[in-house]
Amino acid sequence: MLRILFLIFIAVYTYQKSVAQDFLPSDKFITLSPKEYEEKLNATNNKLIIDVRTKGEFKKAHIKGAQNISYLGSTFAEKAAELDNTKPVFIYCETAHRSPLAARILSNLGFKEIYDLQLGFENWRNLKMPMEK
Repeated sequence: MLRILFLIFIAVYTYQKSVAQDFLPSDKFITLSPKEYEEKLNATNNKLIIDVRTKGEFKKAHIKGAQNISYLGSTFAEKAAELDNTKPVFIYCETAHRSPLAARILSNLGFKEIYDLQLGFENWRNLKMPMEK
């Protein structure tokens, strides 16, 4: 009985660890605080800004110059593949749950310079950073 419980524990631990690894930060993108993100945005020419939130979230408010490609849409990778992967890309979502996943897709598509907004647009908005509606 103890052996079976041990094996179940190992199986659950291994599964949780593999699932958690899918959501851990990647060395393929850099997470920046809102202030760092804004500074990098302002200092970078010829960039892409991608808001990976839903269309409804985007319409309420977004970072100036951002284009909306929802991560939840079934065509995120397809639409992202149409973008110029030689440009630096700045991504964000509402709470920084979707954007790291989107960053991995962008990295797989050959984007080399990817910046993600720490804690997402919710944090940006709460800090009263510049946005357009």
